[in-house]
Amino acid sequence: MDIYDSIDDFFEIISDPRNVSPIHFNIFFPSKFKNRQGSKSLDDSFELIQKFKRYDGHNHKDLESRVFSILQKIDRFSEIEANDALEYYAVKSRNADSFKTGYMITDGILSEKERYHLFASYHLFFGHIKIMVGKEIKNLVENKDKLSNNREFPEMFKSLDAFNVFRYYTANYIGPNVKKDHSYLYHMLFEKELLRFKPSKKNYLNWLVSDNYITESDVDNFYNEDDKNPLYSLSKCKSETRLDSFIKSLEKYFPTN
Repeated sequence: MDIYDSIDDFFEIISDPRNVSPIHFNIFFPSKFKNRQGSKSLDDSFELIQKFKRYDGHNHKDLESRVFSILQKIDRFSEIEANDALEYYAVKSRNADSFKTGYMITDGILSEKERYHLFASYHLFFGHIKIMVGKEIKNLVENKDKLSNNREFPEMFKSLDAFNVFRYYTANYIGPNVKKDHSYLYHMLFEKELLRFKPSKKNYLNWLVSDNYITESDVDNFYNEDDKNPLYSLSKCKSETRLDSFIKSLEKYFPTN
C-alpha cells in the first residue's frame, strides 16, 4: 500500500466510529477535554462504541498501527516525496469534515440521546486525530527541509560532484529544445548512477522550476496536447550531440584518466 492509499485508508477508518476501539478512542481523545467531559462521560462513549461490535460483529481496525505506518513511510521519503504526501494529507483533511452516524438511528443501534452523546465526544476525537497526525507529518517534512537547507547539494544527488555534472550541463548545453535537453539529462543522471533515487518526472520538473533552472513560462514547453508526459523517454531524446555534451560534463568532475 503506497502512502496515498495509506492516507485514504486512515480517513476511511476514522470516518466511522464502528472502526475505532474504545482503547484507541481513549488514546487519541484530546486530553484537554478529558477533565471537562469527566471519566464517566468518556466511559459511556467507549461503551457506546463497543455496542456496535456487539450489534453487528463489526471488527475494530488497528488505528495506532495505521498512524505509525503513515509516519514511518514519510520518514523514509525524500524531501520532495514527503512534501507531496503532506500536501495530499492536507487536502484529504480539509475535505474530511464529517463522519458516518446516520445509520445509528435508522438501524436502531442507538437512541437519539445516545447518538447525540456519542456524536459530541466523537466530534472531538475526529478533529483531534486529524490535526495530530497532520502535525506529526509536518514535523517530519520540516526536519527534512532543514537538513536539505544545510546540504551543499540537493538530496537526490549522491555527491557534490554529481550535482556539479548537472549544473555544468545545464549551464553549457541546454539549447532551444529545452524539453529534450532536460529529458536527456534526467535519464542520464540516473543511468550513470549520479542520483540517490529517481524522482518522478513531475517532481523533477517542479524542482527545476523551484530552483530556477527553468522558468514558469518554460513549463508550457514541457506539456502539449500530443504528449501529456512532462519529459520524453530516453529513446525520444537521445542524440550523438547530447551524448557528447553529457560525457564532457561527466569527465569534468569524474575524469577517467
